[in-house]
Amino acid sequence: MKGVQKRMAEREKKASKSGRIIILAIILAVVFAVFLTDLGGIKTQLLSFFGGEDAEEVDYEAMEQALLEKESELESKLEEIKQYENRLNNKERELREMESQLELFEMELEQQKLEFEGLQTEFEQLTKMYSKMEPDKAAEILENMEDQQLVIRILTGIKEAVAAEILSYMDSETAARLTMEMAP
Repeated sequence: MKGVQKRMAEREKKASKSGRIIILAIILAVVFAVFLTDLGGIKTQLLSFFGGEDAEEVDYEAMEQALLEKESELESKLEEIKQYENRLNNKERELREMESQLELFEMELEQQKLEFEGLQTEFEQLTKMYSKMEPDKAAEILENMEDQQLVIRILTGIKEAVAAEILSYMDSETAARLTMEMAP
């Protein structure tokens, strides 16, 4: 819903800019038409304002040249505005793409967090299970596990007294190696 409102606001801004340019062009055309028709003596007044007391003294070619220069300036400004607008549109598109990527990263992070929490819960259940086992049975099972890092994590996840008792039932070499790996 927010995106729709944002796009509508952008369209309104573009329409507003386009409307201003059209109004400016209309004003320029009206001024030019007034000069040609001398509607209500305005031409004479404008000529007096721009170039002298008497309308006959005014250099029409110079005025036409000045109007053409102004028109050229307006066209170049219009082109400059279009370039800025294109750059702005490109930046907006890049921003939307970056926002989409950020949303994907956030979703992935949330998924990984849920997975981690699930694994953490499973690990806690595993350590509780080994804590409740008879120490000699737990030692026998842990000694036969291939993943020694998991064994270390289990032993560090249970109470020290229980871990010590389990280690006491293990082969002395295995217990020594595990103890060395558990040391900070």
